Amino acid sequence: IRFRCEERGLSRKYIIECVKASLQRLQLEYIDVVIIHRVDSSCPMEEIVRAMTQVIHTGMAMYWGTSKWTPVEIMEAYSNCRQFNCITPITEQAEYHFFCRDKPELYMQELYNKIGVGLMTWSPLTMSFYKALGKNPEESLALALRSSMKVCCNLHSYAFTLLMLCAPEKK
Repeated sequence: IRFRCEERGLSRKYIIECVKASLQRLQLEYIDVVIIHRVDSSCPMEEIVRAMTQVIHTGMAMYWGTSKWTPVEIMEAYSNCRQFNCITPITEQAEYHFFCRDKPELYMQELYNKIGVGLMTWSPLTMSFYKALGKNPEESLALALRSSMKVCCNLHSYAFTLLMLCAPEKK
């Protein structure tokens, strides 16, 4: 279950209402992992971590995690959890595929080791079209770009990789 702070923020009231509504819609007694999508800068981190702890203590969820949070934001949540005796997040959901590897491999590595936050990836097959490049690279690439696929979070490495994939084979 994910909530988006763009809709109404991440206040304690909104978090609890969303989890209850999700449980009703899903016809479940509890949710395994509640994922909070993006930080709400207008809501104190203390309120977010206390709300998630309340959700877990009342049995509505077993764990909580984050999605699209920076390492600094995750560390702030972790520090608040330790300071206020709250339950820490167990996972960060990050984009991860062949063309977008910076955040999980470079920026999050130390965080995984320090505080034990796990990685949950999204979009691992976004760029799976590269497998089809063997037969007709130009056609495959044009099809992928026309279908409005998200190209990449690192355009430089994407351009370099495309050059390598589309380059004629040297004999």
